[in-house]
Amino acid sequence: MLHTQATINLASLARNIACVRARLPKDAHLVLVVKADAYGHGVERVAQTAQAENVDMLGATTVEEAAKIRAAGVTTPILLLSPILPTEAHDAVSLALTLPVYELGTARLLDRNARALNTVAHAHVVVDTGMHRFGVSPQSAVTLISQLQALAAVRVDGIYTHFATALATSKAERSFCEEQLASFQCLLDILADRHLLPPVRHIANSAAFIDREDDVFAGYLNGVRVGTLIYGYPEVESAWTGAIVPAATLTTPVIAINDLQPGDTVGYGCTYRAAQERAIAVLPIGYGTGINPHIAKRGSVWIGGRIAPIVGTIGLDHTMIDVTGIDCAVGCRAEVFGPNMRADLLADAAGIGVCEFVVPALQQAGERVYI
Repeated sequence: MLHTQATINLASLARNIACVRARLPKDAHLVLVVKADAYGHGVERVAQTAQAENVDMLGATTVEEAAKIRAAGVTTPILLLSPILPTEAHDAVSLALTLPVYELGTARLLDRNARALNTVAHAHVVVDTGMHRFGVSPQSAVTLISQLQALAAVRVDGIYTHFATALATSKAERSFCEEQLASFQCLLDILADRHLLPPVRHIANSAAFIDREDDVFAGYLNGVRVGTLIYGYPEVESAWTGAIVPAATLTTPVIAINDLQPGDTVGYGCTYRAAQERAIAVLPIGYGTGINPHIAKRGSVWIGGRIAPIVGTIGLDHTMIDVTGIDCAVGCRAEVFGPNMRADLLADAAGIGVCEFVVPALQQAGERVYI
């Protein structure tokens, strides 16, 4: 039996896209990130919604993920946000993907495959301004882009870098973010002077877009990569983000209810001991099905119109909640997160990022329903 259900509200997703679009400068490029199966929301349906809302580009991680999007009838440009293997070049080009390029060897490989397919390979140059994951250095980027101009079957459509501290809170983190921004802006100025500036230039993810709304569209910058925000979770608070709502609701049923006497314990390690008579319900969801164990003793669920705190440790496939005084029975569904139980607040209470909490839970839900 499928116990846990993820309900994805595509209308809410569309409204979030429209809300973000309304904040963008005219003619700015909106890249909706759909990696990790659209953050667990289902990449095919999310991509179809994004296309209907005229999103400029989708950001995927793998060729396989992009192939699912194409199979769903979506023709919106797709930017891969992770390097491909040499063996994937043919499929990537044939799917008309935009590939990350940061060294000449990959570009030449794309050029060969594009020629063989009688087409053009699209590329965004990735610049490493401090993430040190992959990318060409700002000092070498001008030379690389000049070399790419000589490849007839490769078209450089964009250039981007990635903040390492977009969720900066300390002075040092914010300073590092500003250094990355300045480094990238300087590079774009040089490219413009040499008539090598690609059409699309982007640096900001969701958090940086909210926190540095003016900076990330200053100078030659004209794009933004948004993921978390559009799915309903503003990682930085701003007046306008109040209109953003979560697109996903996760529910699961009560499968047992136990009456505890004073002194009785619950779960592994006996970490919870009842001080008085309590009613404890069991939910068929645990860390093996995507619920982060760090929310134990800090988190709650919504059931019977009330908040029910999680008690004891979270098991592999079971979680216990205190339903004392709440009108519920076996079969009643508990909202793990959704409109009544905000996932970002639960994640904050557990000391984890909202994506660390939401994505695994949605990915491992037994059933996904779209409304």
